[in-house]
Amino acid sequence: MRKPALIVCLVPALLVGLACLCPGSQAATSVAKGSDTPETGATPIQGALPLPEATATLPPRPAATLAPQPTVASSHPGGQIVFVSCKSQNPLAGGTQCGLFLMDADGSGLRQLTNVDGDSEPSLSPDGTRVAFDSSKRDGDYEIYLIHTDGSGLVRLTTHPGNDLHPGWSPDGNQISYISCSGLSNCSISVVGADGSNPHPLFKTDANFFDWSPDGRQIVFAAAKTLNIINADGTNVRLITTQTQFVYSPVWSPDGGKIAFLVQKTKDGPVELDVIDEGGTNQRSLTAGYYVIYGGLSWSPDGQMLLFTMNGDGRSTKGASQVYIVNADGSGLHKLDVPCTYCYAGDWR
Repeated sequence: MRKPALIVCLVPALLVGLACLCPGSQAATSVAKGSDTPETGATPIQGALPLPEATATLPPRPAATLAPQPTVASSHPGGQIVFVSCKSQNPLAGGTQCGLFLMDADGSGLRQLTNVDGDSEPSLSPDGTRVAFDSSKRDGDYEIYLIHTDGSGLVRLTTHPGNDLHPGWSPDGNQISYISCSGLSNCSISVVGADGSNPHPLFKTDANFFDWSPDGRQIVFAAAKTLNIINADGTNVRLITTQTQFVYSPVWSPDGGKIAFLVQKTKDGPVELDVIDEGGTNQRSLTAGYYVIYGGLSWSPDGQMLLFTMNGDGRSTKGASQVYIVNADGSGLHKLDVPCTYCYAGDWR
């Protein structure tokens, strides 16, 4: 919607070959085109986004004591989980022998969708029948692709000479949004039809991650140390919170009342999973004392749980990356029982 370095940038979050790509503050000068349909009716890029004046950092509330457990609980809500799995890890090039996998939330029905290193940031369509993802190795740069959940019908949606990544579905399932950058800067939040038609930018931004509101009217985005909300037409940007370091991967709760995000609160400190009310109040940490990996943050379909990734048991930055689940109140942290050596969370629908 459903991956430190985009300085925040495109997450080494996924150690799956993501290249560091730092968004700039200028407008994208070129826009992705659908694989088969020429661009039509492109919407002009809006002016540079004036971020509101920063406010004081909201102090997080103490989190409950977390005790990781080894397997999936049988009480998980339904839906499907798509994620990246790698058999090995190359310190210089990210994950190797990687692919996209899909399974039911109870751990059953595991199936492989792709087997290409560089496939990452999977996002399930609202109806659960298709997966949008970006890939860095299929065509030499980051492009957006689409595949059915049975592994058929692979298509490429963008043909931008720059980089297109971080795909997410509009709530109605008709469009796929993504960040489009020319080179290492000049980025915009753009959209393309799920059929590859009419790719165009919504507005230029230095955002590194974003997500649609459940009603499709607003977009929440992270830019450096700030979390912001803007109308989907690029107007009326407002500040939600400012942190002392960096903010990543905001995701809106299914009921629209809360926003979960990853945040580094101190220099060289751990990345934590926090939740804040949509109005910018009541920020609290769900993983205080744990080291969360950038990217791959997702709510469960009922809004009661969150899916994310940590190394090992989460107590340090060492160990194989594994997928975890925690209740929205900070209780019940446990590791998902996924049969892979290095796993990276993706999306839960």
